[in-house]
Amino acid sequence: MNSDSSSGSKVQRLRERQKEAIAQEILSAAAKEIVEKGIHSMHMADVAARAGVAVGTLYNHYKDRDALLCALAALRHSELLATLDERIAAVENEPFRLQIRALLLGIFSHFEENWQFFAAFMQAESAPPVIARPAHSFQRAMYERFDALIERGKQQQVLRAEVAALAPSLLMGMTRAMLMRRLYVKDEPNLLSHVDILVDCFLDGVGRKKT
Repeated sequence: MNSDSSSGSKVQRLRERQKEAIAQEILSAAAKEIVEKGIHSMHMADVAARAGVAVGTLYNHYKDRDALLCALAALRHSELLATLDERIAAVENEPFRLQIRALLLGIFSHFEENWQFFAAFMQAESAPPVIARPAHSFQRAMYERFDALIERGKQQQVLRAEVAALAPSLLMGMTRAMLMRRLYVKDEPNLLSHVDILVDCFLDGVGRKKT
């Protein structure tokens, strides 16, 4: 490789890093706009101003408002899935109770850290239709992780055979219900304070009865 091509590659990589940095700055600004104003009051010009870029630059990265919302939702989803994968892998050989606890801690910690953002989406009377497909994909990915964890419970023989097939749905439903409670119940404490109670309730329902 000659020096000219090497220099060209370095310039290209630099431009790519700069482009990615600007895209991330725009996503951060959009998240703050949503927290402060709500989804339906988020405007591209305001996002550009907060990010410190020209409106034209914003549109070079995200062709419209829907594309920006999709990218932001996808980022938060990928962050949560990565957190769950890391936490679940760390407790793979632990008793099933500790694995369920690690899963709930991972989910609730992520939502608490980003609560104002998620609340803005949940409180919107109607989310933009373009968000529906990424949300469905995310829900499937979440279910797959619940299902994989329940398989570990089966392997440890701690689940009742007659309800094991329903356990992923029950666990996912319980988790979503707690997020809704966090949103609508006044003075609801941090979700993390409920983890041990939820683990007990879940295993009392689907676990093998002690003899």
